[in-house]
Amino acid sequence: MGLRVAISPGHGGKRIGAVYDGVLEKDLNLSISLFLDYELKAHGFESVLLREKDEYVQLSKRVYRVNTEKIDLFISIHCDALENPSAIGATTFIYDRPGINTIQAARLLKKQFIKNFPKRHSRGVERSGYYVLEATRPPAILFECGFMSNPDELRFLKKAENQKDLAVMIRMALDKYRKYLEEVNYEFLE
Repeated sequence: MGLRVAISPGHGGKRIGAVYDGVLEKDLNLSISLFLDYELKAHGFESVLLREKDEYVQLSKRVYRVNTEKIDLFISIHCDALENPSAIGATTFIYDRPGINTIQAARLLKKQFIKNFPKRHSRGVERSGYYVLEATRPPAILFECGFMSNPDELRFLKKAENQKDLAVMIRMALDKYRKYLEEVNYEFLE
């Protein structure tokens, strides 16, 4: 069963996101997303990258593509930051009033993160009014891979092998989500 996933690497171009120790969030987001795109395609998913290089794509254009290109799941990839350098953990954000498939996808992602990264912290699933979560029609997730503002997590996020491992983890969660959809006879968009 095919599953068409839109991957949105956060920021891009002049919108750099967080910056710590010379590392730009937009670059981490794109690298993780490129690994994820490869992983999904290698495991029978259809993948649509909403940003393939260092350019800024307006959020409204990203949402428009998701809502018009028959996407089954939207995932936005980010790295977090706070003034407090002790903040840690990956967070899975969903819209304030999510549908059941969004909730299931978010739970599976959180569980897979905990399983694949037992030494890293999960902040769980949180609800948010982020525009990209509210405006997209298919199930939508914004995944914060960790805190750039935390020196340990920044070291983790900078390593290409960890970026690839994050992509593998997300793909494994989406494998389970695809199986869940098959079990409930989810009808994919035609």
